[in-house]
Amino acid sequence: MLKRLVILNSTTYGKAIVKLDDCDSIQLVGPNNIGKSTFIYALNFLFIIDGKKMAFVDNKPGDKETVHHYFPSSVNSYIVFEIYKQNYYCILLKRNSEGEVEYYRFDREYSDDLFIKEKNGQQTVLKFDELQTQFSASGIELYEFKDKREVFNWVYQRGNKNNGVIWLEDNVMSDGLSNNFSKVYRYLINSKLITNKTLKESLMIADNRDNEGINFSQKSKKDIHDLLRINEEIKTVSDIQKDFFEFREELNLYKAKTKNLAELVFLFNSRYSPTLTEMEMQSLKSKQELDKTQFELNEKLIPKKQKLDREIGGNEVELKQIAEHQTGLQQQIAEINSYEGLQFLNQQLTNFDKIRKDTETSITRVERFTVKQIEQRIADLKASISRIDGQVKGYSNQLIHKITTDQKDKEILNFILSPDFSSQSADLIEKKISKLGSLMKLFDGEIKLPKGIKGSPIDSVEELKAKLTELKKEREEFEKLLPVAIDFEKAQKQLEEVKANIEETKAKN
Repeated sequence: MLKRLVILNSTTYGKAIVKLDDCDSIQLVGPNNIGKSTFIYALNFLFIIDGKKMAFVDNKPGDKETVHHYFPSSVNSYIVFEIYKQNYYCILLKRNSEGEVEYYRFDREYSDDLFIKEKNGQQTVLKFDELQTQFSASGIELYEFKDKREVFNWVYQRGNKNNGVIWLEDNVMSDGLSNNFSKVYRYLINSKLITNKTLKESLMIADNRDNEGINFSQKSKKDIHDLLRINEEIKTVSDIQKDFFEFREELNLYKAKTKNLAELVFLFNSRYSPTLTEMEMQSLKSKQELDKTQFELNEKLIPKKQKLDREIGGNEVELKQIAEHQTGLQQQIAEINSYEGLQFLNQQLTNFDKIRKDTETSITRVERFTVKQIEQRIADLKASISRIDGQVKGYSNQLIHKITTDQKDKEILNFILSPDFSSQSADLIEKKISKLGSLMKLFDGEIKLPKGIKGSPIDSVEELKAKLTELKKEREEFEKLLPVAIDFEKAQKQLEEVKANIEETKAKN
């Protein structure tokens, strides 16, 4: 028997469960539109199987719209029928992505733990792939019915030694996806389907006489035909009786209104005739005056207006031309007044030309260097400037000036202490230095001085300052080149702008 009906995550319910095995009858009580009928009609999916023969709210069939109502989600909307016969098992329903209902079976009673997970106080229905994982982890096999024919054959089985939902007797007739039980049960699910014809049909099925035929004589057939015809005529008269009475009332009302209207028309004509003659005379007089006015308007006033319009148009064009000429003169005066003085323009032209020359020189020079070469050259120049600046500041206290008073000896020592001497041939070594000390006397080594040795001139303070000035000037030039090299396009754009300024200044001159 069907012990429990469960609906999860439908359009109407989040979760609805009704136990059907602990009472003789069940009543669903509640306000309208809370899903009582929806819950009851869910039995269609188990007992009817054939979607074309299902009937839901407002006699809707088991089409895709109905399926989507019960199963709004294809991944976690379910209907579960819990059944007990030889043992407990459940039939599980869901829909696929094409809107078709799929049937499954698993051999155990329903439990919320299998279908619902709880997290942070919130309950969520498991998705179908999560449900399959849950079943597999619990050792439950989920069997999928191949088609509705297999579902029907499982639900309705003959004899009472099987697990069918409904046990049928051997004399119960089956036809496709329906049998005597399902034909009658659909009216129990939806009582609105019951009519005289369906009631007779159900009684015949209940008495196992649904396949018996009824024989009539020719006279009986004629009498039945006459009765049916008379019945149709009675129904027709009954159907139009109310409309006939309403039509009769409307007709009487129409006759009364027609009589009143005729009297009003006669009264109107008797009073309107003298007034009509007077109105026609006034209309004729008004028409004559209108024709006269129209003639005067067409022959005199309109030509005169056209002539005046032409004169006004000519004057307006002339005034517009004068105004435009005056505006042009005012703009020229304003432009002339905005020009600077001639001396200022000449000086500005000189300044722009100097900027142009400097920019062109920078662009020409920078083409021979890379950004890295310019940066390296600036760093080298800074190091040389720092070194020479130190020499200038401590010139009088330099070792070369204190080691001897003879200028020639100073120059020879300057040569010996320079890289030029250390790069001489090793053949000059007479004795290698074997040890160093804190006091340098050329230690214990001996070096033969080259023949005709000439000393290196020692720069004076003035010469060092001159070198320092040249190095600083060169550094400034390379520092000006660096931004040009970094953004060459910007420098070219600036050059074009300067050239444009020069041309504009020349035009003002």
